Amino acid sequence: VYVNDTDIYTHFDSIRNEIGFVPQKDIIHMELTVYQALDYAAQLRMPGDTSPAERHGRVMEVLADLDLTHRKDVQISGLSGGQQKRVSIGVELLTKPGLFFLDEPTSGLDPGTETALMQLMRRLADQGRTIILITHATKNVMLADKVIFLARGGYLAWFGPPDEALAYFDQHRSERDRRAGKIEFDEIYAILDDPSKGKAPEWAQRYLQSKPYQDYVAKPLAGKLSPERAPTVREPGRLPTRSAGASTKQASALKQFMILSARNVKILTRDRFALILMLAVAPLFSLIHGLVALFVGRNLVDFNTGNMSLIMIILFLLPVYGVMVGGMSQMREIVKEQDIYKRERLVNLKILPYVMSKIWIAALLALYQAAAYTIVHTVAFNVPGGVTDFILIYITMALTTLAGMMFGLFASAIAPNASSAPLIVIIFLLPQIVLGGALFPMPG
Repeated sequence: VYVNDTDIYTHFDSIRNEIGFVPQKDIIHMELTVYQALDYAAQLRMPGDTSPAERHGRVMEVLADLDLTHRKDVQISGLSGGQQKRVSIGVELLTKPGLFFLDEPTSGLDPGTETALMQLMRRLADQGRTIILITHATKNVMLADKVIFLARGGYLAWFGPPDEALAYFDQHRSERDRRAGKIEFDEIYAILDDPSKGKAPEWAQRYLQSKPYQDYVAKPLAGKLSPERAPTVREPGRLPTRSAGASTKQASALKQFMILSARNVKILTRDRFALILMLAVAPLFSLIHGLVALFVGRNLVDFNTGNMSLIMIILFLLPVYGVMVGGMSQMREIVKEQDIYKRERLVNLKILPYVMSKIWIAALLALYQAAAYTIVHTVAFNVPGGVTDFILIYITMALTTLAGMMFGLFASAIAPNASSAPLIVIIFLLPQIVLGGALFPMPG
């Protein structure tokens, strides 16, 4: 089917909210409460003209569907594994998707929680949604309408009702196994992996020749793939679109920036230990100059009695503090939520609002940290000069600290995982410290 690129992207924009996807790893911010996580997700995903009352109503509907209303004000990190998975599902339910994909949603859950989650999937399917999930837990397979078994290599070994799957694979068991008891779903794995019962292509061929294939695949598709119904070339602009009454207007870049900024501030303030440490590290590092002043004297930078070599070292340490503390404070900001970013990017998130929502907070912290460095340094060494000199030093330190934070954000953006981000920051910063010209004289 050949259509122009504009039509393709217009059609994709109209259907991407109709598809929900929940990966195996939870894609939610653990620092937020359940309601806050769903509310921020709703602001990003729901049409831009949705009123706060409508958004609140939709969030409460999802909480009721997930049986989480009584836990809406609990921080997500304090929930059980099953409840956290429900919140991840709730993020996708906000836009009422008709097609839902879940990658091993019961992985790592205890049997009771697994059963509750599968029953939730059953209720959502009964509401008219198509739910496709991958699972290796077979206890609750009977809740599904259809089950697919794939042999190694992705060969289709079965598609049909779960109870008929048991009968289909039971005929491939030995007589002794059948006398030992009824077949269970987990035995199907062993049957498919037994080379004496056939290889993967043979299982696929058996299914193609079976009656279930005719009943559940061939007959339902009969006529739908015939030449008369084959895809045809559409005229530009003739792709299906939503009804006239449906709103497709997404949140603007400015609104996304405001939403993401509010969310980042909320996450920062919820993690009190990290916030206190971030605010305390600059004054604590600056106090090192106070200790140095006790040994070398407060008049180190005096015009007449000062020591130029020590002055150069002290002045060099200031930007080192700013760059290193700034880089280390931001080195995990992006990589820690890369899974969330990727999912939101698939929906409607723009890159510029996301990056700017990180930068302005970093700039605010840079102004604070630069003030701490400059004030303590000025007081510790009785720095001469007036307000103008103080402001110039402060501006220099603010820009230096902000540059360090940009290094940290860049390292966080390119790091494949959170553990590698510190090493990338070190690779960026150490050469600048060594080759800066203060430790060793550099030519030119």
